[in-house]
Amino acid sequence: MLILIALIIGLLSTFVMTVFVQLTGYRQRKSIPWLLGTFINTRLKPTETASQAQVLTWGNILHYLIGIGFVAVYLLLWHEGWLVHSYLTILVFGAIAGLVAVAVWHFTLSNHPLKTFISYPAFLPSIFVAHLVFAFAMAGLLDLCMIFFLSTEHFSWMYI
Repeated sequence: MLILIALIIGLLSTFVMTVFVQLTGYRQRKSIPWLLGTFINTRLKPTETASQAQVLTWGNILHYLIGIGFVAVYLLLWHEGWLVHSYLTILVFGAIAGLVAVAVWHFTLSNHPLKTFISYPAFLPSIFVAHLVFAFAMAGLLDLCMIFFLSTEHFSWMYI
């Protein structure tokens, strides 16, 4: 059941974060899944040119898998009793996720074949804030899970 929760909440939280980034105006010509997809495609097939559909498919798959992974880590830590589900915990988790994302994006963009059109001072802070949005979306969705499954024994660990 924990895997199903991580999957659903990871997909929805990543979607909310992606919409936030798009609404706040950070696009610099291409989306985050496009940046991820072009990075992956140039690493896997450096001599071939991928179609835009392939680029976006790989980018979205990776983007959403990472989101599911972040939610899975949070749920595992919560389930094992290593953290308490609270706004402060969500803020710290979002900040850590944001710092990890900034470090990974800095490395990724430094090695990206199309890095010349990326503005680091605009992009990296927006990525950090987006991960705070991700964390609070995740928290809200987890709270909804607790409300809807309050009497279900599979979720009893959520109420400790």
